Amino acid sequence: MIWLIFALIAAASSGIRSIIHRLVMKTESPYSYALVENVLTAIAFLPLLYLEFVFPVDYFAWVLVGVSSILWVLVTITNYHAYKHTPVTLKDPISQSSVLFVFALSILFLSESITLLKISGIILVFSGLVLITFKNQNLFGGFFDKGVQLTLLTAFLSSVVVIVDKVAMKYFTPGTYGFLVYLIPSLILIAFLKNRKDETKNLLKNRWPYVALIVVLGVSVYYFSLKAYSLADASIVFPIIRLSTIFGVFGGLAIFEEERKNIFRKIIAIAIIIAGVLLVSGSLF
Repeated sequence: MIWLIFALIAAASSGIRSIIHRLVMKTESPYSYALVENVLTAIAFLPLLYLEFVFPVDYFAWVLVGVSSILWVLVTITNYHAYKHTPVTLKDPISQSSVLFVFALSILFLSESITLLKISGIILVFSGLVLITFKNQNLFGGFFDKGVQLTLLTAFLSSVVVIVDKVAMKYFTPGTYGFLVYLIPSLILIAFLKNRKDETKNLLKNRWPYVALIVVLGVSVYYFSLKAYSLADASIVFPIIRLSTIFGVFGGLAIFEEERKNIFRKIIAIAIIIAGVLLVSGSLF
């Protein structure tokens, strides 16, 4: 089950990366951060591109790259705005809603199977989301918060990217594809750099250790995710990767004092969500 090892590496890297995103987004621009991350991560992918280079002749492969790249720009910008408005101990669990979207999209577009266990898992994930967003005695009150809405939008867009990436693995190696879907968004973002040069320079100057670590973690998350997707169904791999919430939430509680609220409710909700994720992936049985 080598795919499981790849997925767990991606999950650990993603959880640590969430904490750093929250640290940086408290003071920096989402646009500049997205630009710097994409450019440097594309550069970091060059050795993998050299080792795994492939050039598909099927035009549909390049359509997939284009679609994924455009979606990736939307995902990164929306995601960083969500980090600006949402505590990581809330954002990471809510991000698990992407499991619901991937499940539905995998059935619609990848003809993956529906089972009672997966449906039970989906119900658990949704129940956990309702519990963790409970606010002002309103069962769905938290869903009206800007940060929560941005997180849900990011989750949906990420789910579409997962389906596109899964299909693209029929034409590309992870090294080639990973390089392209960081390079092309970089070029798109650079086109809007004109009035944001100063804030981008300040980000590199003041936050360079975080940026460097984010690049390493970004390569790890994306490369090992693609490796896992190339070996197993998207609806099975994706939930395992989403276990990154364990690292993100407990790391957030340890680092951010202001997030130490409703801890018991958060832990219960996370346990319910993780159980649901594991049911969807079939990893509990």
